[in-house]
Parts: sequence; structure tokens; C-alpha cells
Amino acid sequence: MNYRKITCVLITGIILFASTVISGDLDTIDQKSMINDPLFNPQNITLQDDAFHRSSRLFHLETWYFDAKLVDNISLVIVICLFQVHKTGFILHGFYLYNNSSVEFSERKITRLKNCDISYDIPSITIDDNLHIEGWIDDKTDQWKYNITYNDELIQTKLVFTKTVNGWKGEHALGWWLAIPHFSVKGTIVKENKETTVSGRGYHDHNIYPVYVPFLTNGYHFGSFGGEILQVTWARIETKENKSELFAIITKEDMNFSLIDQSDISFEILDTIYDHGSYIPKTCRLQIDTDTIQANLTIETLTIHFIKVTGLRYWRYHLHITGFISSPSLYETINTTEISELLRFI
Repeated sequence: MNYRKITCVLITGIILFASTVISGDLDTIDQKSMINDPLFNPQNITLQDDAFHRSSRLFHLETWYFDAKLVDNISLVIVICLFQVHKTGFILHGFYLYNNSSVEFSERKITRLKNCDISYDIPSITIDDNLHIEGWIDDKTDQWKYNITYNDELIQTKLVFTKTVNGWKGEHALGWWLAIPHFSVKGTIVKENKETTVSGRGYHDHNIYPVYVPFLTNGYHFGSFGGEILQVTWARIETKENKSELFAIITKEDMNFSLIDQSDISFEILDTIYDHGSYIPKTCRLQIDTDTIQANLTIETLTIHFIKVTGLRYWRYHLHITGFISSPSLYETINTTEISELLRFI
């Protein structure tokens, strides 16, 4: 049995198992307030928070995501999905390189967990000789950095992500979420034996998903954007009642972050497109209006990359975002290309 079949069998087993043992537990979860759980309180993070989390649960799903928007219209995404059943499991990792927002190179591999080197103490993951990610703090500058190395016959990358704003973490009904919304990125990309020096900005998040998530929501639409200083991380949760629940955290000029109340957020889908069996957002407007923070953004689709994943449908967007974000002491005009994702459970 190959790894693709193993993945299908395991995910199917999870769904069947979850449907029989947790259906009664769902009644205890306030489905009207999933990601905007009143208990959700974003906190500061440590380096160890971004390491692999030990779990006593029978099923454990943990993901790490990095993206970079680089010079010359180059962008890339690295995704690591760790699935554990008791003491065994596997890692599915993907590397995606884009040129002018269109896919130039993509690769996904499945590796048994026992063949990966992963740390519980720091964010350090090594998968064969293919991918290595390690987070560390520079003793001289106190800067939080990630070294990311990817090696393939066709493409090799060496990147350093340097954190420029404070990250946050928190728990809600849909799981555990850590995010660092902005990095400066520098490094090299080698294609066809030609090395190119690159620079730009990056984003990173780390999630732990409970197996019952597909029973609470149809999926989510997620993204992050910002100016030189102000950064916004947003999400639109598609509930089982075909409604939307909105979420936003803003990182401000003092490097601190704050959760925006859902009543102060407006997310309007202005246009849709039919893609792979679903109508999905094409053009949107995001507005935030609090006593101290205002934002008015138009979100337009540049390209859509549909990625087949067992048990769900996943669209990765390259977006053109225009508008403004303002605080009492700062006004920033936004005109940027960003990456976002839309996920729907089958």
C-alpha cells in the first residue's frame, strides 16, 4: 500500500471514529462563537511554543506554514503537516515556488515520522535531506530567526526569516493557533545551477487541529497583510449554518497586538468565481472600525492555485490588496501582493 492510500485510510478512519465518539461532545461547544470564543485571549509566544507539541491524544494533527513574498515577483510557500496516531505517524510536506503569482515548481512528499528529526524544545524539523527548518534567537542581536533550507534536484533554497513584530498564540474551539505576521526574508534560490539572491517579507503560523473541526465548520478563508508597521491577520469561518464568523488581530506600532471584536469587522464578498465544484470568493472588502483602529481594504484575486488534499478542498490565492490601515498615531496606505488560503471540508 503506498503512502497516498495510507493517507486516505487514516483520514477516513479518523472521520468515522470521530463521528461516533465525539458527537455528544459537540453540544458542549458554543458553535455560535467558535474562533471568537470569549476565552480566546492571544498571548505572547516563546521559541518553544513553535516546537513540536507532545500529545496524549490518540490522534494528533499539527501544521507549520511559511510563506515569502520576494523581489522580482517571486513567492514561495512551505507547508508541513504532521499526523500522529498514538506513537506512529507521518509528515506530509510541500514546497511551492511561484513566479508572477503562477506556479513554477511544486513538490509534495510523505515521510514516516520515525524518519524525521523533530524537536520538542525548539522549532527544528529535518525531513530526510530535503527540508530543514530551525528557529533560533541570535545572542548578539536578540533577534528571532528561522533558517529554512530546501534541496531538490531542480531547486535549492537557503532562506533566513527574521522576525520583525511580536507573534501571538491562543486556543479556541477550532484548535490552537500561533502566528508571526511579519518577517524580513533574505537568502538565495538556485534554479538550473543559477543562483539568485532574494529578499522580501514573510509570514508564519503553526496550528494544532482537533479531529472534530469538520463537524463544527464547513471551512475557513484566511489571510494576513500589512504596511511597513501595522499588520492584520484575518479569518472568515464558514459555519454549518452557512454563515460567516469573522476574526482579526492587529499588530500595532508599539509591537503589541490586539484582538478586534467581531462587531467591529465587516467582510463583504463582492464577486465570486466557480472553481473545482464550488463558488469561491474572487473580490472582497474588509473593513475594521474601532475607537482606535480603522481599515478599509479591497481584496482582489490575482491567481488561484487549487491543491488536491484528501478529505478537503484547498485553494491558495495570490491577492492584490489596496486601501489603508490607521491608528491614532499612524496612517498606512496598502498596495501589496499577499498570499491567502481557502479550505473547505468535503
